[in-house]
Amino acid sequence: MNLVKNTKTVIFDDKPEEIVQLRKALDNLLIQSIFINFSEPSMDSSTTDNLTNVRFIFADILLGDFKEPDSKKAVEPIVASITQNISKNNGVFVLILWSKDTTNHKQELIRVLKEDEKYKFFPIESINKSEYIGLNPSKNVNHLIDEIKNAFNDDLAYFDILREWESEIQKSSTKVFDLFLDINNQSKTKDLLNGAIQSVVGTKQKPDSGEKRKALWTSLNMVVQDTIEKNVSSCVDTPITQKFETLDLKIQDTNNGYIVNSKLMFEMPPSSTKKMFPGNIFSFDSYISTCAILKQKVCGYKKIDSLLDEVLNCDEVNKYIEQQNITTQKEKTAFRKNTRELLQKYPILLEFTPFCDYSQTSYKKARLIFGFLIPEKYLKLILKSTKYLYPTSIFHICNIPSITNGNYAIILNIKHIFGLDPNILESFDLLFRARKELVNDIQHNIAYHISRVGVTSL
Repeated sequence: MNLVKNTKTVIFDDKPEEIVQLRKALDNLLIQSIFINFSEPSMDSSTTDNLTNVRFIFADILLGDFKEPDSKKAVEPIVASITQNISKNNGVFVLILWSKDTTNHKQELIRVLKEDEKYKFFPIESINKSEYIGLNPSKNVNHLIDEIKNAFNDDLAYFDILREWESEIQKSSTKVFDLFLDINNQSKTKDLLNGAIQSVVGTKQKPDSGEKRKALWTSLNMVVQDTIEKNVSSCVDTPITQKFETLDLKIQDTNNGYIVNSKLMFEMPPSSTKKMFPGNIFSFDSYISTCAILKQKVCGYKKIDSLLDEVLNCDEVNKYIEQQNITTQKEKTAFRKNTRELLQKYPILLEFTPFCDYSQTSYKKARLIFGFLIPEKYLKLILKSTKYLYPTSIFHICNIPSITNGNYAIILNIKHIFGLDPNILESFDLLFRARKELVNDIQHNIAYHISRVGVTSL
């Protein structure tokens, strides 16, 4: 079966004549769709042609008119057709049950697709298609349109915004291609693409083919994001930014928000990456072992305890200890010591060389800033209104060997910035990498702290 790869809506049914009204309704809503007859199993068992970009599925539950009492057997044909045509890498979609019987086997179909087949989807309002089929259906296309709209509006406000965002990306991507690709002038196109590559790697470097592809992808992605921001108010009805104001955007599971933060702010660099790269975050312990002689000269401290003292709120620490119901002074001293050890367990260094210097290879030193990776439960002990500290939002760490899984925030100390021979970084332990947007924000805060007026006389 040769399927259209970018199909957003798929209708699964075993009788083409029973989807006439549904297709008319979708056409009226300007929703393109394809029909898959699940009474005809695909002869191609390959998964390479499976759909990977589906957002809405209308699925009949039963094959034919035979009423199978066993729910597991009843849903086997539709499950087989979905798995043969929808990729497991498709992403989240909306499942609308479109069937004559939407009650008896509904939960079994949802269970099998979600638990056994591991699809990710929203099951929403079921539509009884008996009302829309036959020579004289009891309801017309307008009723069906209203039913579809109501189902989407009631349950899919968030999903609808994501769908519009996806539409914005497509429109913006088209503009970017128009900008870079001139079919009447190949020489101009070549110059534009070479310029896009050089904007990332610089003019002094000689990248290989792999580095060129990565640089072009990065440059195109940046242009797309800029174009999306310019187009953000071009939605058909209400701009996406205004729609957010009408939604309850509280994340029910706070930890999910932290997981999202980790995706937005950080990435795991490839194992083959060079250690000299803006945003790279290193273990401070590996710096100590590599630069034992430089430690005191560069950072100007004798023990890491002094660095911890600069970020702690002593009043909050004392209050925290008093809340533990510890009676003896010896126990309080031991608890305080243990707390400090946990707070200073993950000292880090972040490389923040400007991206323009990096791309042009005009840097002489790696620029590093010291900080701590603080567990969420201890963030209340950190100074809040101090201008020399830069705190990130809370994010989730998982599967980094030297760090316990959990929620953390990075606290950077702008007082402790220094330069180092970039080659020495190759001996450091690279933990993860801050994305460009976060690095830029850190750089702005450092610049603000350095350029602040302050008190210059008494």
